[in-house]
Amino acid sequence: MLLKLLKTKTNTIGKTALLLTVFTITSSVLAVVRDKIFATKFGAGEVLDTYLASFKIPDMVFLLTATLISAFVIIPLYERESKKGREVLQNFIDKLFFTFLLFIFVVGIIFFVLTPYLAHAFFSGFNPEQLENLIFYSRVMLLSPIFMGLSFVFMNLNQKHSYFFPSALTGVFYNISIIFGTLFLYPLFGFSGVISGVVLGAFLYLLLQIPPVLAEGFFIKKFQLFSFKDFFEILKISAPRSVALALSDVVVIFLIARATYFGDGSVTMLNFAMNIFMVPINIVAISYSVATFPKLAKAYAEDRIDDLKKTARDVISRILFFAIPISFYFIFFSETIVGFLLGSKKFALEEIKYTGTFVAILAMAITFQAIAIMIIRIFYSMGRTWVPLLVNLITGGILVGLVYLFEKIGLSRKVFLALGNEYSNSQFLGVANLLLAYVTAFAIGSFLTKYAFTKTVKAFALLKGTQIFGKIFTSLISAISAKIIFNLLAPPLENSFLIFTADLLISGISFVLVFVILAELLKDKNYLSFKKKLILLFKK
Repeated sequence: MLLKLLKTKTNTIGKTALLLTVFTITSSVLAVVRDKIFATKFGAGEVLDTYLASFKIPDMVFLLTATLISAFVIIPLYERESKKGREVLQNFIDKLFFTFLLFIFVVGIIFFVLTPYLAHAFFSGFNPEQLENLIFYSRVMLLSPIFMGLSFVFMNLNQKHSYFFPSALTGVFYNISIIFGTLFLYPLFGFSGVISGVVLGAFLYLLLQIPPVLAEGFFIKKFQLFSFKDFFEILKISAPRSVALALSDVVVIFLIARATYFGDGSVTMLNFAMNIFMVPINIVAISYSVATFPKLAKAYAEDRIDDLKKTARDVISRILFFAIPISFYFIFFSETIVGFLLGSKKFALEEIKYTGTFVAILAMAITFQAIAIMIIRIFYSMGRTWVPLLVNLITGGILVGLVYLFEKIGLSRKVFLALGNEYSNSQFLGVANLLLAYVTAFAIGSFLTKYAFTKTVKAFALLKGTQIFGKIFTSLISAISAKIIFNLLAPPLENSFLIFTADLLISGISFVLVFVILAELLKDKNYLSFKKKLILLFKK
């Protein structure tokens, strides 16, 4: 059954986006279950802080290597080589696989040696035992970027041939592996069991890509390497994107590094908030951008700029339809969301309250992030990889400056005093300052990205016809109405899964009902299209 699924093709953006959305939601649910297990089993403290921070060095290796052969770079090259014949494409695949294997192996060894120095430099707020554990975990997990990176060689080929199930399933199997390691290997081997689950998940990442490649007859045939000139040509296109993504990860490392000084549990609460914030980003923006990219790249390669514009505007309108209401719901009901997802004896009401506030702060950036991600994908489809790099450099610099500025002026304390909430907990205020800086910096970065886009693709009003202000109005009124209903009907707050489930149902149903009524009245085209597709789906 699984093999048959992996070999199934999807040939339209709508079907592909739906497929990716379904499995992204599944993966996100599993990620939430994973975090729930972590919160229940370990709580917000020293152990989980160390584990979560230990991902950062392997992540850096992944971003500096695997992203060099991401879909946004390699699919256009696969398209080019395939036009020259099947044998030429096969030789290209062989060279790409073995050249990348050699490259990532060398980079992995370098980072293996540098891990102790990087750990002390980045996470000096940890105590000696935490640093020792972090170094060990990070070194073992350096296997992950090797497996995941090699999977990109085949994943891109699969997407070129419209096999999207393998890439859609990677996140599902990855999270299942971590859950398996936590529940079954941890009791036997301690945290080494959890780390083993991470590495196993990365290996499954690679394994899932093989069946459709074999079906198309393009598996590795013989050992070949790119010439330096050919490898450099690929680097010229892909390096800016890899560096841009690495810079984004450096930003997160910087935030975690600062959080290590605010006490045990700070890294965990920050990480949980970021994970919840990324769920709608992954479901909405990433799914649509991945599904749309091959079509955008092909339209640009064939000089069909009007088709590129039409596709881009249509997808951005759909992204706004989902991102804006989700953003408002997260702002108004973040504590309910966190309580439902993470509440437990070891993750108590105080941690729920703090993490909920962090999610609400981050939620203000959901729409900005979603639109910026899609615009960046359009840049990549056009081969303009340097623009996102420049924007990321500027955004990262702004973020660092804002963190120190906000800490100096005590912005978070002033903001919450103005809102009528007086927090004296230095841990909470410290993390809140970091996230206020993050949201502000990335809002600025999103405007810079849009500005750069309008300068690059002239006579293209990106948001024209998206009914953005109608979506904002509908979402805001829905959130306010749901909050009023919630305050009238919600049971007294306590750290109980049943209570938080009731809270989530009351708020969610209220929000959706008001949103649907307003969308009907305003004739939102994305809502009407979505409703039509749902009706057809249920009829089938």
